[in-house]
Amino acid sequence: MPCPSPSSQHGYSIGERGGFEWGIEGFATHYLEAHRECDSSARRGIGPLLRLSAVKVSRLEVTLGGHGGGELSKTRGFFAIDGEVGGSLFLGKGQTRVAPHTGITLESIMFNVYFRQEWLEPSYSVGGGARWVPTFGLPGFCVID
Repeated sequence: MPCPSPSSQHGYSIGERGGFEWGIEGFATHYLEAHRECDSSARRGIGPLLRLSAVKVSRLEVTLGGHGGGELSKTRGFFAIDGEVGGSLFLGKGQTRVAPHTGITLESIMFNVYFRQEWLEPSYSVGGGARWVPTFGLPGFCVID
């Protein structure tokens, strides 16, 4: 079952057209194997990703792609790494451009840090954010009587 989640991102775009960056994203994760709620094993998954972001107030960026990764062994819901690949559309001051996109996100609970690169653009982004539901789902807590 896919696990959909929205998130917010804030960072800094470094390079020729750099500046403060902010945005929102939505994604869904399809687990690659079955897992139980009370299990502590790591979860892995893949899924689609849509991001809307802006640098300063002069450039709008729309990224469509896919993501994939997983939680680190025996750290369910607490530490995860996720990669992304896709394409970005840039809209700004009379220019429209398209570029291939890659990124990596390191996540702990609901907070994350990211590094993203648009390969035909003279800039890259670093920052952090929060995902209301972690990429690979909430940690499972069980009470045994």
